[in-house]
Amino acid sequence: MRQWRVRERSIVVGSREALYGEAPTLWKTIGDEVTFSKRLTHPAQALMTLHAWIAALSDVRKHLLKSGLDVKCCAWLADFPLRNREVALRVALPDADEGMDDDYLNWWNEKQLQALYKDPNGKLLDYVGPSIDTGFRLGALASPRRLAISLELAYMLAGECMRLKKDPIYKKDGFEVAPVIFRYDHMMALKGVLGGAPYPAIWMDVLPDDPLNVAENDLLDVKAAPPDKLQSFASAYMAAHPKKLCSMFMNSSLELLPEYANIDDEDLAALFTSQASLDKLDRDLADEAESNAQSETATADLTEAAPAAYDQNHRRFYELLRAQMHKSAHGAATVNR
Repeated sequence: MRQWRVRERSIVVGSREALYGEAPTLWKTIGDEVTFSKRLTHPAQALMTLHAWIAALSDVRKHLLKSGLDVKCCAWLADFPLRNREVALRVALPDADEGMDDDYLNWWNEKQLQALYKDPNGKLLDYVGPSIDTGFRLGALASPRRLAISLELAYMLAGECMRLKKDPIYKKDGFEVAPVIFRYDHMMALKGVLGGAPYPAIWMDVLPDDPLNVAENDLLDVKAAPPDKLQSFASAYMAAHPKKLCSMFMNSSLELLPEYANIDDEDLAALFTSQASLDKLDRDLADEAESNAQSETATADLTEAAPAAYDQNHRRFYELLRAQMHKSAHGAATVNR
């Protein structure tokens, strides 16, 4: 976080939202893995975050090498809420028993998420879905030199690297952003990813100036992957696997390029339908609670009113998305020591 703060505070306020946005947050720890997540509202934030991440890796590596250890990491994108879902973690449900069905559990998770958005203190948020599974599988492609990245993140970063010299957002404060050194090896199957279809091994070179790495590149005649060709490859791969990879749409008040500002028509229809279902559900719950309060025959707690108010028309809501009429892209990164 220190590297993030140093970079963010060096930018004038007018540019911070686009270039940095919300600060990364600790997601979870799993053994010797430490995982962070960050909400993206502009593609530039992905590039700036990865630069801060690489600088932080350098700091961590200096300490670990003294003990004969090293660090490796990977980073990926996940879109919410259609292909992936947010889950509010809790110790127990009120009056939980074995008779509760999935509909009630889904409803309770939704109310917990709403509470978490309003006040995250003391609450835990987790993510599930195919993009999350892919992200953790990328660890198999990582090494101290290789920061493995998902195909969608490669697309986004490559696009930003091509815009470094011409996009005004990178020129507002008189600073220069270094381009990313991309490398591509091959395609290989990752367990549980895209049904076993070969997945591209794309990575960022975080130790490009190490003498041994330079010598190896010379020996094997290895060249960096040009951003324009890498993005063209990523586009072709996504076209070959429609509806199976993270979308590029971002819910943002900032000016975005078409690939980030336009949402798929099918997804948009699902979002509107689901929002209508949520509005009806909230009205039903409020009416039920008011009726209970007036009759004094039941508690006004909305969680108790849920089973009575919940009907078949709401069931598809929980299959589609959480309670917001938008999707947001998240970037996640995990580090293994």
